[in-house]
Amino acid sequence: MKHLLRIIEAGKQVGKSFSFNHNDCTYWSSVGIQKHGGAYKVYIDVIEESQMIAEVYEREEVTQFSTALEAIDYITSETQLDVEDLKTCKGQKIFNPSFE
Repeated sequence: MKHLLRIIEAGKQVGKSFSFNHNDCTYWSSVGIQKHGGAYKVYIDVIEESQMIAEVYEREEVTQFSTALEAIDYITSETQLDVEDLKTCKGQKIFNPSFE
């Protein structure tokens, strides 16, 4: 966890895209976190696999927090992702933290 916090504090984006099953349906989700402008921004999206072509997301949000630990707690409570699976985004980013 300390390593993850150091990466976030350095302003680098960490995230992961993954799939999970719920009620016999496959869903895809992307989760990202980045320190930007003094705040910690968390991006979460969820889309049912059958809706991917139409890009009909069940959830797509950016939420701001005042500390990295609050942001991580939110990811833990609001997603299917283990925060230990978050990795530094190289090249393609999960989200643009400049957009609200």
